[in-house]
Amino acid sequence: MAKRSTQQSGMFSKADYENLVRTRRNLNEMITTLDKAQACGVDCAVYRQQRDDLDKQLEQIQLHFMTPPPTY
Repeated sequence: MAKRSTQQSGMFSKADYENLVRTRRNLNEMITTLDKAQACGVDCAVYRQQRDDLDKQLEQIQLHFMTPPPTY
């Protein structure tokens, strides 16, 4: 079976990196939606914390396993 590899860790592919970046972008866009919902009186504290926690985890994966970004 072929082994996937990257420059840094050998664990993630370029497609994995692109997915991570896209997901972090979507999480960033979620802030606006949460702000709008909160303006309507919706308690968004739990959702905002979950969003922040997930983004922080993805940030650390990117830093430790995808820097520099995979090339294939």
